[in-house]
Amino acid sequence: YFIQSNLSYVLRSMSQCCSVETRVRIWLTYTFLSSFLHFSAAIVFGVQYHLYTISLWAGIGGLYAVTVSFLHFSTLRSLSRVHSSTLPHSDTPPPPLQTTPPLHVLHALLLTGVLGMIFSMGLFFWAISKAISSNESPFDVTSHYILAVWTFLCFKWSACLFHRARHHGNEEDTSRGSDDEHDMSDEEDRVPILGVVEEEEDDESLLGAGEEDEDVEDDRRSVEEHPADVMKSDEEDKKEEEEKEEEEQRDREDP
Repeated sequence: YFIQSNLSYVLRSMSQCCSVETRVRIWLTYTFLSSFLHFSAAIVFGVQYHLYTISLWAGIGGLYAVTVSFLHFSTLRSLSRVHSSTLPHSDTPPPPLQTTPPLHVLHALLLTGVLGMIFSMGLFFWAISKAISSNESPFDVTSHYILAVWTFLCFKWSACLFHRARHHGNEEDTSRGSDDEHDMSDEEDRVPILGVVEEEEDDESLLGAGEEDEDVEDDRRSVEEHPADVMKSDEEDKKEEEEKEEEEQRDREDP
């Protein structure tokens, strides 16, 4: 516990003056070291002292630390891909859209973190109350104080897992929201163009209808102004039709 606390303080102070990628590397190293210490403590308490409850909770804390390190590793991988794709003269393809675990995996990790916090904190208070009521020495390896220490470390890593899973889930929601906004903006850009095309077609149809109306109006005006000419033209047309019919009959009668 003393080693992990000092490591956390030193790495936090170092990460304040570094870039984002360096900070992620630092915390990835810290989570790996912490998981190694947890698994080592689980082996020691189980094999050497036969304290299987402490060994179990030390191993559970190590599993939580490994899961947090996996999330840090996914963040580091996405950052390295973005950095390599933005370099000049780089043939590396752009990073894929899916740079974090899927949402159902993140929801499962959130639930796991919540359950770990609840059970570890409940066992922590039980171990403290048991040690105080039994007047146990905090320097005794078999005391409940040691169990309280490892349950508290398990609570810390389950809280870290909950925080990291929630952070990745927010990033996933933000990326999906930006993609949806981009698609909506594209659709909005297309709608005015379609509207302009429809307006142009309506204008053309209106122009065609206006020309037909003008032709009808000209014919009506000509009939009103020169009715005699119109009658003559009608009579001439009838005479021409009658002559054509007579010629057709003659052609049919002649052998």
